[in-house]
Amino acid sequence: LYDMLADPWEVNNLAQNQDFQSVLIDMRAQLKERMLSLHDTGFLPEGRLKEIDQEMPVYAYVRDGDYPLESLLALMEARLDSTEVGIETVRKGLTGSDPLLAYWSASICINNLDLARALSNELIKLLNQDSDENKLVAAEALYTHGLPVDVAAILAEILQKEEEWLLVHALNFVEYMAEKDQQVLLPYIEPLTKFEGNKYVVRAAERILIH
Repeated sequence: LYDMLADPWEVNNLAQNQDFQSVLIDMRAQLKERMLSLHDTGFLPEGRLKEIDQEMPVYAYVRDGDYPLESLLALMEARLDSTEVGIETVRKGLTGSDPLLAYWSASICINNLDLARALSNELIKLLNQDSDENKLVAAEALYTHGLPVDVAAILAEILQKEEEWLLVHALNFVEYMAEKDQQVLLPYIEPLTKFEGNKYVVRAAERILIH
């Protein structure tokens, strides 16, 4: 939140300034209303977007009643809530039946140590679900905060898949892992330098091998 007249270069973030809380609340409410009215697709991971597009227009998918946009927006609000209420909202996302809510609940834990610790059991259970995207994001949340996870086994399996956006996500994760953990995965990464799909996969694999 910035005062564009007094601070046109957006240096001083006013979001935590109590004098501007009413403005912040109003602008968030307007944004939420706008996103709901547009059936905003921003919460759909790229891999999922591609899958949907093969079955039906994305425009139709987000309007057919199965897209949990209101629940996703509530989840995003909960990530700012460090109370038990916020934790329980993320917990329900991790343990519920909707894979998209589980994906974003785990994603939130990547950047929040307290949530990852509080919900580590739920993240571990997510590793056993069918969704490779959800396995990957749960593994990343656990690994990032030094929590128990057999990340090598999960990534070794995923790096042998053909889904290009899943590979992009996996390689981005590997690139920021400790070097000793990367070494275990090099035999699975080397073949990706000859990947014939998305060229980002090739470049990411080459970067990891060089380093």
